[in-house]
Amino acid sequence: MSSDEGRGGSVTSSYADDHVDDTVAWDVTDVSREELAEALMAEVLAQPALREQVDLAHDLRWLRTYLPGAGRRLVVAVLRRAGAPVGFAPFLLHPSALRLALGEMTVVSRDIQRWTAVAPPLIGVPRPEDTLRALRGLLQSIRRALGRREVFYVEGLPQESPLFGLLTGPRASRAGYHALKFGRAYQHRSIALTADYETYLRTLGGKTREDLRRTRRRFSELMADEVEVRRYERADEVDTFLEAATAVSEKTWQYRQMDAGLRDRDALRARFRRTTELGWFRSYVLFARRAPVAFQVGHLYRGTFHAQDIGYDPDLAKLNPGIFLHTGILLDLTAQPGAVACFDFGQSDSLHKARLSNRFRTEAHFYLLPSGPAGTLTAYGMRTTNALSSSLGSALERMGVRRTARALIRRLGLAR
Repeated sequence: MSSDEGRGGSVTSSYADDHVDDTVAWDVTDVSREELAEALMAEVLAQPALREQVDLAHDLRWLRTYLPGAGRRLVVAVLRRAGAPVGFAPFLLHPSALRLALGEMTVVSRDIQRWTAVAPPLIGVPRPEDTLRALRGLLQSIRRALGRREVFYVEGLPQESPLFGLLTGPRASRAGYHALKFGRAYQHRSIALTADYETYLRTLGGKTREDLRRTRRRFSELMADEVEVRRYERADEVDTFLEAATAVSEKTWQYRQMDAGLRDRDALRARFRRTTELGWFRSYVLFARRAPVAFQVGHLYRGTFHAQDIGYDPDLAKLNPGIFLHTGILLDLTAQPGAVACFDFGQSDSLHKARLSNRFRTEAHFYLLPSGPAGTLTAYGMRTTNALSSSLGSALERMGVRRTARALIRRLGLAR
């Protein structure tokens, strides 16, 4: 699919490398239209081997909520046997920029179209060798479909996944790509919720348990017990939630300095109303003395609560309102033991998540750049600047000025 061409049909690519003895064909299709996405999702969920692997980030109904906006499209690669899907890989196509950066300072930036896999591909075949063959076929199919100034990006790829092994293994397995880790590997943390709240607490260290109890007690006392964690699930509650949550978000440093937080209320309203129709929306606001002081955007999907945007009033930071809200959410999720099996913290990591989680997996993000002249030159530049960035960051850390340098770069408008 060239970025200069119309995007209406499908492109079928096949792959046969020197290390396998057959051809694996994937169909790469635009499913931006709702009826196409709905029909394909129904097919995938009808296959037990795929259905058991599906998470929120795979669901085309969820991904479609991110489509409104210039230049965004939803494309899916499907592998079929006897007409039924046995492989499934969704991609969001959207405008982005490929940057060569030193630390947080952009040196060179090039506009691109990015094929983003926000979740690992699903492969529903029984033998490991068939899984690897299918993944090689997928890589080559996407390689052939990439247009000019288009790149392939994989978010949050688990270290134990077969695709991680291909991308970090011998170059011959990468099907015509330069595979570059983007940023450092991190711990994707979660909480296994097997019973009630007290049972969860017993999975944590003794000091953490006591800290959580003390935080809740202190916050309630200082707020004269005028505290409430409110849950929002229905379509008619979305506007009320957004009013409270955006009031908090606008006070946060992420909103003021990082161009992050809850910004486009119209887009958020449309997205959340759609997810309430699907029965997934479950978000929370902490009120203290009747004023909103913390919020958590979340969705409950097939027994997993996915924690997404979060924020709290920085004026109350010393009282840890985020911790109070987190424990309040867990009290709600465990009110019916067994109804919710997992609390997923999402892709980023922090000390807070490390203390409160009871399991994790190692993940990394990858850029896959086509191995032609332009991709090779870009890959070399990215490897070079990444190495320099790591050395520079370590030096600034030793000197104790890394945070100061980061703030200066942002004020000068040079941040990536």
